[in-house]
Amino acid sequence: MLSYQDIDHARIDFVDGYSLDISRDEVFSLKNSIFTNVIQDNQIINSKDINKDFGKRYRFYEDEKTKRSISSVLAVPIIINQDVSGCIALERFEEKEYSAINLFYLEKIAQTLNVLLQWQSEYHKMYLNTTHDNLTGLLNYRAFLNRLDVEINRALRTDQSLVIIIVDVDKFKRINDTFGHPIGNIALKKIADLVSSSVRNIDVVARYGGEEFIIALSNSDKKGAKQIVERIVSNVANN
Repeated sequence: MLSYQDIDHARIDFVDGYSLDISRDEVFSLKNSIFTNVIQDNQIINSKDINKDFGKRYRFYEDEKTKRSISSVLAVPIIINQDVSGCIALERFEEKEYSAINLFYLEKIAQTLNVLLQWQSEYHKMYLNTTHDNLTGLLNYRAFLNRLDVEINRALRTDQSLVIIIVDVDKFKRINDTFGHPIGNIALKKIADLVSSSVRNIDVVARYGGEEFIIALSNSDKKGAKQIVERIVSNVANN
């Protein structure tokens, strides 16, 4: 199964069976791939001889033509909200066109994936809306409290320290009053990004409210917290 990454690339999401020439999570170019027809043009491929039907084009990588043994390919698009998001394909060594019943069942599988992936996409949007701040993309305060419970329990269980930092942007009201709220929102989003990039991956950052942020530092002490605070102040001051 392949997923559409951007206008020029796709990713191999799932492989079952022969996989010596490809690996899961690999990203490949669509420039001369036979799967461009499916992913970009919303077409079905049913070829018993891809060397004959597609000439110099390849499946995933340009150098595979000298070593590949795959001959037949059947591929159908996966569509979410009327847009092609990827494709599902069958391949085999034998030069034999896939039957109409093969196509029928593969299309049914693709339709099922369409529903599942669309549901997953909608669920992810709902999750983000309920747990993340719409402006900054950070966790909202309610979600932070849930994460804080987890971090407190972990700290107690492992006998490690936990530090809480509250960041308040001084005189932020001047930005809104002078340049307007749209510019203030841009500035706040930039500050949120700078705060996030100043902490470790294991730390939890959230929007506390207004121009305030709250951070939970796992397994840290006053010295470590001071270093992070100084880094935040420096990064914000220099941007």
